Amino acid sequence: MAQEYNITTEPPSWWNDHVDEPRQTSYYCKLNKTSKYFLVGNKGLCFQVLKKGPFKMAKSFFPILDDSLLDLFLKYCKENKFHPLIHQYSNLQIDKDAILIDKLKSIKLSTVIVDLKKDDLWMLLDKKQRNRIRRAKEKNLIFKEAMSKEEWLSYYRLYKETAERKKIKFYSEEYLNEIFNLGRNFSKLFFIEYNSSPICYAQLYVHKKFIFLNTLANAEISYELNANALLIWETIMWGKQNNFELFDLGGIDENAIQDSPQDRINKFKLSFGPRVDFNEYTDSWVYLRLRPIYGKLKNSWLGRFIFTN
Repeated sequence: MAQEYNITTEPPSWWNDHVDEPRQTSYYCKLNKTSKYFLVGNKGLCFQVLKKGPFKMAKSFFPILDDSLLDLFLKYCKENKFHPLIHQYSNLQIDKDAILIDKLKSIKLSTVIVDLKKDDLWMLLDKKQRNRIRRAKEKNLIFKEAMSKEEWLSYYRLYKETAERKKIKFYSEEYLNEIFNLGRNFSKLFFIEYNSSPICYAQLYVHKKFIFLNTLANAEISYELNANALLIWETIMWGKQNNFELFDLGGIDENAIQDSPQDRINKFKLSFGPRVDFNEYTDSWVYLRLRPIYGKLKNSWLGRFIFTN
């Protein structure tokens, strides 16, 4: 008898126990109003419906897949005129292998993942970054977790200011409220305080053994004091002390222009850990051809003006 799938907008009770990656949890999926759950028995994936230019995509971040689940999902996408868009790690075995996925077209992308299970994390840092952290520790800098709504609103003001300064798109205050309302067991906010004032923030999502860095926000003085380097290091130490195993620093922009803000962010992340490849799979070779072109345009001076205004 052929397997049947079920599409819902609410997760089953077992969902968060089933998934490992924060962006597959019901908490994260709740942030996107188009999120749906594709369920086959006691397994499934969460996906969001989005438009990328002329393409209507069904995007899923790092689902746990097997061939039977993937086969049904691809049929569902075809029936509903979606292009599947699936992110899967290529050399970090967080999820099960799905042979069928190799029949799709793919493009290699990268992120930075710190393996918190290792004992020599300090020596794995870039030497220059270790020196920056040492200098930062000589200052009167305090690492804290934000708990109150007022602290989160303070973060948002600096986050928006940082994005505007670097000409990067930023999310709305309404979206911040949704993130805050997910609760501190999933959504975390850490900051460095200097002279009783926060000067840089890191907003994270956590689930099971996995930490995902969502956004950073920095006042200009944080660069002078190396506070942003100390913030990531203290977050790494917090993760290790709380028995997390992996810390994803939020992706590498492969289309960054040399010495651009995106390029400097890439180098900053890579100073903390190794590049880890993952694949973006779809059935549209046109989309994969256009993707890097769009990325280069977005990172050009003209693109930053167009996409942030």
